[in-house]
Amino acid sequence: MTSQAPVQQSHADLFGERLEIVLSELELAIKWDRSSVFMVVTNSEYTRADAETALRNSLIERGQKITRIQLNDEMDGFIPLLRKLQDPEQQIYFIHGCGPEQRKTLAMIGNHKDIFIRKKVRAIIWVNQSVLTDLVRNAHDLWEFTRHIVEFPDNPRAENALQDAVESAWMEAAEHPETEEAEEELSLQESMLTELSPKAETTIKRAKLLLTLGILNWRKNNHETAEEFLQDALKAAIHLEDNWFEAECFNALALVKFAQNKNDEAIEAYKRAIEAAPEQISVWNNLGNLCLKIGRNDEAMLAFQKTLKHTPNDPVAWSGLGSVYYRIGYIEDSITAYRKAIECAPLLAQPWSGLGESYVAAGRDPQAITAYQKAIELNKNNVASWLSLADIYRRQGRTRDAVKTYQRALAVSPKNQQLWNELGLSLLKINSHGEAAAAFLKAIEIDPSFGSALNNLALAYSQQGKYSQAIEACRKSLQVFTQDSERIEAWDRLANIYRSINDYENAMRAYQTIDRLKGLSAPAVESVSDSVQPAAPMQTESQPAQVPVQQPEETPTPAQQPDADPAPAWKGAPAWVLAPESNPSNESITDTMFWKDESSEPKSNEEDQPMNQNMFASPASPAKFSEASLLKDPFENAEKIVESRDPNVWNEKGNIHFQNKDFDHAIAAYNKAIELDRSFGWAYGNLAFTYLTMGKYAEALLLYERSTSLLETPQEKAAAWNSLGNIHRHLNEYEEARLAYQTADEIDPQNAGRCASLELARTEPNSKNAKVWTELGNLFFKSASYQEAVNAYFKAVNLDPTSGWAHSNLAMALAFQGRYKEAVPVYLKSIGLMPDDKDKAITWDRLGTVYRKLNDQTSARRAHQTAVILSKEKVSLLTRTRFSLLSNCYTQ
Repeated sequence: MTSQAPVQQSHADLFGERLEIVLSELELAIKWDRSSVFMVVTNSEYTRADAETALRNSLIERGQKITRIQLNDEMDGFIPLLRKLQDPEQQIYFIHGCGPEQRKTLAMIGNHKDIFIRKKVRAIIWVNQSVLTDLVRNAHDLWEFTRHIVEFPDNPRAENALQDAVESAWMEAAEHPETEEAEEELSLQESMLTELSPKAETTIKRAKLLLTLGILNWRKNNHETAEEFLQDALKAAIHLEDNWFEAECFNALALVKFAQNKNDEAIEAYKRAIEAAPEQISVWNNLGNLCLKIGRNDEAMLAFQKTLKHTPNDPVAWSGLGSVYYRIGYIEDSITAYRKAIECAPLLAQPWSGLGESYVAAGRDPQAITAYQKAIELNKNNVASWLSLADIYRRQGRTRDAVKTYQRALAVSPKNQQLWNELGLSLLKINSHGEAAAAFLKAIEIDPSFGSALNNLALAYSQQGKYSQAIEACRKSLQVFTQDSERIEAWDRLANIYRSINDYENAMRAYQTIDRLKGLSAPAVESVSDSVQPAAPMQTESQPAQVPVQQPEETPTPAQQPDADPAPAWKGAPAWVLAPESNPSNESITDTMFWKDESSEPKSNEEDQPMNQNMFASPASPAKFSEASLLKDPFENAEKIVESRDPNVWNEKGNIHFQNKDFDHAIAAYNKAIELDRSFGWAYGNLAFTYLTMGKYAEALLLYERSTSLLETPQEKAAAWNSLGNIHRHLNEYEEARLAYQTADEIDPQNAGRCASLELARTEPNSKNAKVWTELGNLFFKSASYQEAVNAYFKAVNLDPTSGWAHSNLAMALAFQGRYKEAVPVYLKSIGLMPDDKDKAITWDRLGTVYRKLNDQTSARRAHQTAVILSKEKVSLLTRTRFSLLSNCYTQ
């Protein structure tokens, strides 16, 4: 076989040559003070990113300012913008968003070319081949005005089909063509193949057509036909002894094999491609992405590392490596890899989207928002980035921002049923029930088999009091759903609707159907209701981690919910939530953990200040203090921490044990809470839920009955009765269950059919209850459960951002986990919040110990000396050992 390496080199030369053409023309335009408009043609996202990055960097090096303009659907907005431009000759405009929907806007540029000429506008319009063809036909003035057209090559071959296929398959950076366009292209290529004669001089052209037809059929899911074309193309490549083209055929064949779920054959095809053309490094990226898709993370990592060994600045490989690290839980490494990909190709959207995902996993929502916004700016057609951004807003309680995000996404992708469904869910959150119903109807119009949208539509109707329409929507969703879990959810909603109209006969039939679907003992009936959940334990005034909390109304059905941990075998009727909050155990402590959104978070009285080095100018000598006068750190002996007498603390501790499925310790903690306060209804409810989860229904029944007489609010009492109804159902006592549900609805008629089973009870979040979490953190710290202590202290910090001791204890728990770098800024934060010098001295002393662990002896010495200065009445915090360490600082 002949080597094709020179082709690769000529590609690089060709790219550089096209780049120089653009730069030279712009240079002349600047020199002669005239307008210049280029049309740059690319056919892949990667090539556009490479070309834009190269042009941007070169122009900036030459002292030019770049301004990016994104066209939108407002046809009349662009020309007025041009008229308002100030000193346009001082910068170069990159015009993006030039799709078929902007055809009229682009045509208007040609109609108003006088503005460009008069204002001496220099611009580069970025288009792909299909848009260029459309402009030739429909925008004659622009075509005539734009005399400079430069196409940047996609790969060493003339064809772009394979590269587009790889991008859309692995990186989701390109959209598949519309069905009609794909059909037209397929027919065109087939007719061209028929017209070719089998002569030797046409063999290479025939082989390329076979490859293109294979890829087009793959796009249409005609996998068998695609494989036939690709096998013929492969035979032609072998006959031509063209190893580069042979590798391309194996590349395409791998896509088909993967689509057929023949993963091993797909991997083998990539390996054959590598054997055929080892110099075609991009194949390693394709292999890595395939392995990533099928969960072979180790092999994916090796493949991407192979690419980086040959091309250290390959953005696709770095982005792929970031995905691997994310999959295996190395979040900080994934962030580093994505940042490297962005450094190599800052205008490529995929790494920005991946970076946002990693920031979310690290609990760094502000950075994630920025990353997703950048990804959307670079590729507004990437629906996943829109969804992820809106999801952050929803988690932050910024529902209206989420609504706006979905609406902007729908302006780009109006036929995306998932976006319409998610918009409807957010509208439900702000009680815009009519608009929510309209959104769900739009999703159903696009996809009549979208069961989740039908089920959510039922909820929207029921909240408007349109019960007959709600029942009809539920029944339609039951006709669509095929999975038992989906049908259970629909029956559950239907049962709640029946309860809302006091039709308990049909409601109980619905519940019986649910129980049958769950495999529980229930008599066969004609039809039955909505999904049921066991009552969850109640929780004190702030919520610990990892408990699935149900909303005070029925929970809508997302279009695609992520896999969750299996729920207990029994799920009770939908539960009333007492105080849902964020989950502290899912928060990652980072240097930016105390970032506050000014619109939603209370401000501290003091701003963070960097350490003032002048405060160490005249340190007092520690030798002046005796050990007898030392002020002890309350945590120097964890065993001496006083056991809390607050039942709320023990209730929260029980909740955390419950979430960790440590039921024995949860029971012990709830019993301790009850021992401290016999009238503490929440602890009874939580203990009942624990027994229910363990399958001990008799104990759960008695405890729930006890809680109904102790709980105070109608919502809580109704939730307890709802829980009793769930247990009676499990015991096949449907008449008792009906009476319990009816009692719940009578106690809380406003939430009839929607009241919850009793969830983990928790107190309302406020600064007073921060003390509960601080004490809980102390209990965990005492038992060396440092991660649980971190979670508790973090909760205390969120509840009361002005609590210096909560910050100091949080930093100390981090330090005991070896997370010294994270502890330092938290200690510094706590010092600024403490009004008492003695408290500050304790924290400075702790901080000094952390600096020593980081081998920063200078900072350690200064911190310990500051502790001495702040210790009034000649009281030092330093033990004899610390005095010794301090005196040895200079020798270490």
